[in-house]
Amino acid sequence: MFQRILLATDGSPNSLRAAQKAKDLALLIPNASITVIHVLPLTPELTIELQKELESQEFTFEEALREKARPVFKRTLNSLGEAGLNVLTRLETGHPAERIAEAANSGDYDLVVIGSRGLGDWQEILLGSVSEKVCHSVHIPVLIIK
Repeated sequence: MFQRILLATDGSPNSLRAAQKAKDLALLIPNASITVIHVLPLTPELTIELQKELESQEFTFEEALREKARPVFKRTLNSLGEAGLNVLTRLETGHPAERIAEAANSGDYDLVVIGSRGLGDWQEILLGSVSEKVCHSVHIPVLIIK
């Protein structure tokens, strides 16, 4: 059974639908847990934005990253609701497909749940979607939600 679910999110509508499906599945399985993973790509724009935050406030780099991810986690956790599930969060930096695949292949999870399209439409057109890359890179089942 799929007791340890890795839910990839970027806060997009498709990832929130994926959260709902992960919740529905987890509620059917005794002692199931969901780990919500969000990957921040360290783009030059994000790095500049984080530097400005670090200069204006007394944040560490890790705290600034967590602040940047907070709205995404909040939307996703709200979507999961108060169902009494065991839910953890995991923040990573780097290329989303690579980081999600590394987490999925760590042996800690039985299933990946991911939305079919995220927030980066142009990047997906040029490079292929994160969900497609994850699907081809992991060694466990992947549930892609439209």
